[in-house]
Amino acid sequence: MGDRARLTVTTGPDRGRVFELAEEMVNIGRGAENEIALTDLQVMEHQAAVMSRRGRYAIYVLREDTVEVDGNVIPAEQWVWLPDTARIKMSSYTGLRFQYEGTRDEGNGTGTDKNSSPSTKEKREKPEQSPLPTKPRSSRGKSAKSVKSERKVAKFITDQGGDALVRLGEDGHLPELSLADSPTKKVVREESTKSSSFPLIYIAVGASMLLS
Repeated sequence: MGDRARLTVTTGPDRGRVFELAEEMVNIGRGAENEIALTDLQVMEHQAAVMSRRGRYAIYVLREDTVEVDGNVIPAEQWVWLPDTARIKMSSYTGLRFQYEGTRDEGNGTGTDKNSSPSTKEKREKPEQSPLPTKPRSSRGKSAKSVKSERKVAKFITDQGGDALVRLGEDGHLPELSLADSPTKKVVREESTKSSSFPLIYIAVGASMLLS
């Protein structure tokens, strides 16, 4: 097959170096044991790895905030798919350009759109279930039926004869209770009348005693 991928150093002390990704997995770092050994002192001994799977390439990093792909920080200890062309930032000095040249078999399911975050697509298709119960419940733990029945207890209170204590007027409306007709005012009037008669009695008794 004519498929091939390469990493080209675009910035930094190793600028211009080209590395063909012929192995299934290639390690990148400052250590001499890496397949791609860089001389930048800001690069870790072993900073990243690139692996090939069915015509696609993924990158893996050991520590977070150490590698960026197209401006996105790669999470630690997770394989992340690389696009056909990508800019990889290894440090503030060293930058790489990943480039894949070839054709992929659509039957093996390696298309970018098909394999990009499949779990995310499945979650979006499933509607989010509400944590609230389907039937409303009262705060005291009573059912909605009992609450509804309790709300319908307002009735006219009847006396012993069965007649309603509240009667409609001739115009069909409830009679208005005026201040003059209120029982409290009558009680006040009676008490005021009794209290005003007490001084008159004392005056009459005192006058009779003086006259005698």
